[in-house]
Amino acid sequence: MYLIGKKRCPNCGVKGKLWKKNPDVFVCPDCKTFFNEFGIILEPEIKKEDVIT
Repeated sequence: MYLIGKKRCPNCGVKGKLWKKNPDVFVCPDCKTFFNEFGIILEPEIKKEDVIT
């Protein structure tokens, strides 16, 4: 489990890049998750090939 921090992705823990300022929104360069200091805002969709039915 990753701690929610201002610049660390809560999904994978990689340091995010500033995407939008005021309010601060970051995007993870690894998993493309958008997040802020409170947690995940938007996660990328899972590819259909990765989903087991």
